[in-house]
Amino acid sequence: MSEMMRLKMRSLLVAEDVLETFRYMGAHFLCQTPSIEDLNVDLLAYTDRQTISLENLEVHLPYRAPHLTQAPISSYLYTLRHLKTDHIAYQWAVNTMHALIALHHIAYASDEHKATILILVTRFRLASQALFKSEQGKKLSKYDKLYLWLWEQLPQAQISLEDFIQQLSALEHSGTLTTFQFNLIRDLRRAYQYVLNASPKKAGHSNSVQKKLEHYPLDDSDHLLMVQELPTSSTTRSLQYEELADHPEIQHAQIETDAVSPLCKQSRVLQSKSVQLMQQHIIRLQHRFGSSNHYPDLESIRLLVSHCWNQYSTAQLKNKAYLIILLSFLTGNSTEEWLKVQSPKISRLNQRQRLIQIEDRYMLRSKFTLFDPVHFPHKDALHNQIMHFDLPLTNVLIRGLKQKPILEQADITKALQQCREILYIPSLTSKKLSTLLHAHIYHLTGNAQLADILTGMDANRSSSISYCSYPVYLLQREYLDVVQILSANMVKALQIKVEDQGGNFGSLKAPTAKTVTCVFAYLYAQVIQAQHRFDAIATYNHYNIWMWHILLLFTGARPVKDFPGLLKDIDLNQGWLWVSDKEIHGRHDDGRILPLCDFLKRELNAFKQYLRQNTASLENEIENSTQHIEEIFDSKRPLLSVFIDHQWQSLSPAIVAQFTEGMQLEQANWLRHTIRAYLTGKAEESLILALFGHERNQQELGNRYSSLALNTYRTLAKTLDEMREFFQIDGMCDKNEKFK
Repeated sequence: MSEMMRLKMRSLLVAEDVLETFRYMGAHFLCQTPSIEDLNVDLLAYTDRQTISLENLEVHLPYRAPHLTQAPISSYLYTLRHLKTDHIAYQWAVNTMHALIALHHIAYASDEHKATILILVTRFRLASQALFKSEQGKKLSKYDKLYLWLWEQLPQAQISLEDFIQQLSALEHSGTLTTFQFNLIRDLRRAYQYVLNASPKKAGHSNSVQKKLEHYPLDDSDHLLMVQELPTSSTTRSLQYEELADHPEIQHAQIETDAVSPLCKQSRVLQSKSVQLMQQHIIRLQHRFGSSNHYPDLESIRLLVSHCWNQYSTAQLKNKAYLIILLSFLTGNSTEEWLKVQSPKISRLNQRQRLIQIEDRYMLRSKFTLFDPVHFPHKDALHNQIMHFDLPLTNVLIRGLKQKPILEQADITKALQQCREILYIPSLTSKKLSTLLHAHIYHLTGNAQLADILTGMDANRSSSISYCSYPVYLLQREYLDVVQILSANMVKALQIKVEDQGGNFGSLKAPTAKTVTCVFAYLYAQVIQAQHRFDAIATYNHYNIWMWHILLLFTGARPVKDFPGLLKDIDLNQGWLWVSDKEIHGRHDDGRILPLCDFLKRELNAFKQYLRQNTASLENEIENSTQHIEEIFDSKRPLLSVFIDHQWQSLSPAIVAQFTEGMQLEQANWLRHTIRAYLTGKAEESLILALFGHERNQQELGNRYSSLALNTYRTLAKTLDEMREFFQIDGMCDKNEKFK
């Protein structure tokens, strides 16, 4: 028995007042070779594998099992006392003990992963007990049956630690697990992830990850909240929101079951049934758009606006409550937020929005969480320059708001009650009031992104905000046009003016059209220069890099490893590209289709012709290049690749960055932002959302609930084709004879 193993077990069991036998028992498992390769190799490098058998150790074990909470690790070891070495639970006991030692010895503190260790041993103790009871033919409890499922998921052959974690992660995000199964797999994945990264968990360490929970209601009540979990350690929140749009996390819902049925307080069965019903309710809420949520019709809204305006502006006693109702409707902010800024000294409604005054005009400034390259020295080369939007308001309303009396929420509730009775709008509530403008902007324009911006909705609630691009004056004009439709008299009386003062609002990733032209001219020149030098390898590499950028720009796909996939994923006859570049609400195995414009189809045909015609010249430079190209045509290798460091490598953002280092294109998805800026205003918003995969849940193209026809989606190809002239991009198909 290795003395070092016993010392490590003594350190691990220091908080458990148990017999020395348990330290020997733990050391026994540590002396065995784990089936997870590289698990704890650096920590447990040793040559002495002689150990005492479990049969000999069993004699010295106590008759009674250790206390489950006071000695959890010893309790787990006690359940393993009768194991044979060929049993699956024995091998996973070896893996578990190695993982526990690794977690215990992670730097910074000996009790760093106390909770992680407790969860891991408890999970495997319960799973092992369930397996033993099943093998002995004993009656299984409900949770015993649930834990038996785990043994079907654990690999029995040798596997690397990284592959094991990837396997757990894929299972965790498969979308097919029950709540119990999901939590079980997540606990295992987290523990082994800490082992792989040797990372601490508590706050205050340099590589610790803290989580921030963001809540938002899914319906009009506050009884159903969606929970969004984000790391707080990241300094770039905008990139988190952008990533969240393409890689949505598992959604969590917080439900007050008492609101579903008061009987849930007395019955766990009813509580469980209510949760099942709420799951279907959540799917229904996510399926439909906000504008279909039983909102008042256009005429009712016009009556509401006119009534509130008249009650405040023309009545003998101006009722300030109607002024606050108007402001809530006109801005999308809650009445509670407007009540806070009644004081002349307060201008901030919330963390992102505040009142400002520019040249004696009031504006509601909303800051959006958009990407901002703070240290980028060439911001004049970017298409957008502004990350906030100023919503024009009138002086009459804001000055009236700042005057006495100071109202409370009860005054607003009373005014809304009168509106419901006089105007016959039964569903008018303070919460719904703040969403009316968003619903009608979407109803009138069909543009959900525009409605999100005008009502100040940030990127964490709107997947397309991260990619937006608009002239500021155009946004303000759209806003006034909508308000004009709702109440022309009020707009005329308020005299709100919009002036074109220049500046574009949106993502700071999209470059100007001139910059895009220069980038593609440079990439094109690299190919031509390599061809003139008769450098077959450089020509091949630069041609593939150029194709990577062309395909990304004209499809709007995400720059992922192995893009655009295999040749069989491209249908040049029908004009479709099948990609798996993003997750669609938890789906992993299904991809999505993107339309191919005529320019792309010509360039892809030219690229295939180039590969065929230059196989021999590449063979002279690179051994087995003929086989590599044949595998491309047989769809055994990705279409695009480069030959660097004496080997073939399929393209990825990191590899492409090696060829574009001097261009300072640090964000790999800048082309995706470029095409979004180009398409805004030139194509229907529903088509753009489909191209980017930003549709609502269950509204994705191809979903049985989607109303977007494939032939309608195909019409986007014509608009995409026009980008070539707009950005003045030269194609390779006309230069193919130079490669012969």
